[in-house]
Amino acid sequence: MKSLNKNGYKNINNKLAILITIIIELFFTVSVIPQSLPTWEVNNPVSKVFVMDEIPPTAGSLAAGDSTVPNEYLVDPAIDSLLLMMNAQGIYLYQTAAQPSGIVSSNDIVIIKGSFQWDFRNTTSTDRIKGLIWQILQHPDGFTGEILVGDNTQWAPIGEDDNNSEDTGQCILDVINTFYSKGYPVYLFDWKNIMNNVVTEYSDGDYNDGYPYDPASKISYPKFQSPSGNHYISLKHGVWDQNTQTYNHDRLCIVDFPVLKAHGWTGATLAIKNWIGVLTVAYQEERYGGGDSMHFNYMFSEFALPAKVMQVTFPKLTIIDAAWTNPERNYGNIAIQLNMLLASTDPFAASWYAAKYMLTPVAFYPDRTNPDNTGGAYNICLNNWINCMHDSGFAVTIDSSEISVYNLSIIPVELTSFSADVDDDVVILNWSTSTETNNYGFQVERSNDRAAFYQIAFVPGYGTTTEAQTYSYRDTAFTSKENYYRLKQLDLNGSYTYSDIIKVDLNQPAKFVLKQNFPNPFNSGTKIKFAIPKDSFVTLSIFNAVGELISTLVSKQMRAGFYEYEYDGSNNPSGVYFYKIKAGDYTDTKKMIYLK
Repeated sequence: MKSLNKNGYKNINNKLAILITIIIELFFTVSVIPQSLPTWEVNNPVSKVFVMDEIPPTAGSLAAGDSTVPNEYLVDPAIDSLLLMMNAQGIYLYQTAAQPSGIVSSNDIVIIKGSFQWDFRNTTSTDRIKGLIWQILQHPDGFTGEILVGDNTQWAPIGEDDNNSEDTGQCILDVINTFYSKGYPVYLFDWKNIMNNVVTEYSDGDYNDGYPYDPASKISYPKFQSPSGNHYISLKHGVWDQNTQTYNHDRLCIVDFPVLKAHGWTGATLAIKNWIGVLTVAYQEERYGGGDSMHFNYMFSEFALPAKVMQVTFPKLTIIDAAWTNPERNYGNIAIQLNMLLASTDPFAASWYAAKYMLTPVAFYPDRTNPDNTGGAYNICLNNWINCMHDSGFAVTIDSSEISVYNLSIIPVELTSFSADVDDDVVILNWSTSTETNNYGFQVERSNDRAAFYQIAFVPGYGTTTEAQTYSYRDTAFTSKENYYRLKQLDLNGSYTYSDIIKVDLNQPAKFVLKQNFPNPFNSGTKIKFAIPKDSFVTLSIFNAVGELISTLVSKQMRAGFYEYEYDGSNNPSGVYFYKIKAGDYTDTKKMIYLK
């Protein structure tokens, strides 16, 4: 258990008092977990918020902390779903030539600023962090940058008790070590270890790790060499290039990733309060007149120090972990399970929504956590912070009339393929999806004139999933040689959409096909079937096991269609043979066995 900050909570003298207080509060407090989160849309929103009121289990545990962990365990379906929602509204994780406004470019230095000062359920979920890391590493242009998980925990080490995960044997160190052991550029940096170092910038010739500090604004932020030794990073200015003596701010991608919980002083700990873990709290007496003054006169007041620091280190993405939340304070083992998650590119809109609709319904003191309760602790802090941002021209908001909120319903059932094959007068329909939301299933419909369609089958869907799914249906009951097929995808609420229409002409194959011979093995004759969708010069040849040509069954120009040839192997010795077709640019070879 991490010890309390010596500058805070002076009225709590021992763990027994804390335990008694928790027991009393639990006995007298009834929390109502919200069953669903509200969504709405406004015209031309300043900010968009994406919410999940039920998150799926993670793929597996990284508790082993080494390269033996299967790659499939690195996935987190909750993060995958969150990013799909953002993508559906034009906010893309990957910055590419096709999506230049994306959040992460292929060579970025990504700083994931988590919350690890306290312990267990009071820290950012390691399941969610691993999922975000894995997604970044899957950049379509190939990720060549680095990912650093960081925090200034002030006085507490980052370690095994930072284990807010489904498997509590998995801590943040296990996550970092697993990726690193697999050869990925993923590191941990605890800024606590450099928070007492007063430094200047790289542009001033100072290459020491530490915190630049401006006495007038009180702004401080970390600058440091990455654990790989390859990069010099200033959270204010970006990545320093020693050769050109310039900063590249575009290469720095900061992600604000707090855990949702109440707080004794500010009412709630969310995205802006999380930025206290970016600045340094060293030299409190000299800089602020003491710890209490630092908090109440500079951080939570109109001076709005966390917001000032956020102005020069603004995060490109905010994700709020609400799998668990502490309804009373920022420490202690009294967290309750919400199974929720939220994201936005606006840390203020994200904080306002999470405090109002996720935390306040379960909070012990909702008047303190409700951001809209005038005079409440969080209302005062949040307004002080956002006023500071607005004074500097930042487009952030806590006004519901300027925010659109979306949930999983915006993820479509995304049909990625729909095709048909013909096999011995059987039409085989195949289709696949990349994502599904509330998918009841698919009506398979057929028509012989492309106008009147009739249902011939129903194939159940997978409900809601971010994993790719495949489907198939075999149609043997058609009466026409020319048929049309479509899918009617049905949602659980009764709404539906149609797929494109595909045509199957049994008089003419849809693609080149070389079938397996039958029978196989054979002891005298066997039949070989093939199909060509267009007129082609075709050769069909037989070879022995060492590649010698034994026979040529076909060598001529042929019209599109289905064909069958018989091969008599009675003059050959027993053994393995191969038959090969070449039709235009198409070639294929299959093996057959002759037994006398």
